[in-house]
Amino acid sequence: MQMATTPHSTEQAASESCGQEYLECLQSLSAELEVAMQSIVYRKLASLEDSVLRQVVICSQLAFLTSRCNQPFEVAPGLSNQEENDELVSRISAATTTLIHLNKRYSALLKLSGDTLELFAGLLRSYTGTTNLAAMLSANYRTWSCQV
Repeated sequence: MQMATTPHSTEQAASESCGQEYLECLQSLSAELEVAMQSIVYRKLASLEDSVLRQVVICSQLAFLTSRCNQPFEVAPGLSNQEENDELVSRISAATTTLIHLNKRYSALLKLSGDTLELFAGLLRSYTGTTNLAAMLSANYRTWSCQV
């Protein structure tokens, strides 16, 4: 038996679907940020590259959903069960907060990795035979030392 769909019920289903898809994309992006961070920590370049590609795809999906759904955070004002709507909005909000925190950690890890590479590059440049300390300082070579 096929149910007749009214424009209102179709709109409700589309809004609920948009919200659920948006939530799933946020959760997937969070998972990919975790994968990327682990890849950086364990120096797995192939895994990092794959994760970045998946992040690009997920971000494209999020942009598409945002344009298609207009306002994904106000998911479905016409849902028959307001509690379901409130729960979905709450879950989207929580996923967004989680993603913001992960993004800050990811950014800090990338900055720290970049700073570390810059320090190593400076250390390696200092072994190029330059013995004039003034020339090294004027070239802004940053090196660090360790005791053996």
